[in-house]
Amino acid sequence: MNRYYKINPMSPVIPGVLTAYDLADIAAALAPYKLLLISPLDQMNKPASQKLIKKEYGIVFSSYHQAKADKSFEITTDKKIESSLSDWLDN
Repeated sequence: MNRYYKINPMSPVIPGVLTAYDLADIAAALAPYKLLLISPLDQMNKPASQKLIKKEYGIVFSSYHQAKADKSFEITTDKKIESSLSDWLDN
């Protein structure tokens, strides 16, 4: 999202993958499979704004739409995680 970022060493990652791809590219490649992103963070490890989410994950929304799998991709925040996760798993 930005070249200046705070590294969280405890984040689960695939070693080296983000040197070649952005996270959104990897997520877009998963269409039409179910994908739920929970509380995405910005480059400073703060909750990402809706504006930033739309900008950075636009390719993912497009990819899922083209695959006719709009309901298979969702981004949610902590405030509604329990109901979102339950609803998402039931679909």
